[in-house]
Amino acid sequence: MKNYAEELYGIIKLYSYIGEKINANLTKEDLLEFVDIVNHYKEHAKKHSLTVIAIEPYKVISWGSVSLCLKYQKNDIKKAKYFLVLAILSLNVFLKEDVGKNHSSDFLKKVYKMLMLECQGDKNFGIGRNGLYMIFKSASLIYH
Repeated sequence: MKNYAEELYGIIKLYSYIGEKINANLTKEDLLEFVDIVNHYKEHAKKHSLTVIAIEPYKVISWGSVSLCLKYQKNDIKKAKYFLVLAILSLNVFLKEDVGKNHSSDFLKKVYKMLMLECQGDKNFGIGRNGLYMIFKSASLIYH
């Protein structure tokens, strides 16, 4: 089994690569958000009595990207939107790698709209970090 640092590096490497492709201008500080997410992930596992054997890209990317969107939403909406696009694209790549299938572009556009609503504070019609996670995690389990 890889250690957490190696797993996180692999996730960040793909995320950064896709970020470069869409000109997201990720900073080192942005990417450090994912270290904080992994630390939160460990605490989450303890709270729910889960045994963590690996870092799950679906959870790390979902939680990290939505956190970054919320962070930038008020002062740099363009960058906030990039994090949502980046999350969806990255998660779809991981889904394709995991099960050989991914979500359609029409479905992903709906997911993006719901994520934007959440980041803008419209929780009645949005989905948050856990909703995004469950969309991709459940698909990976269904198609597996």
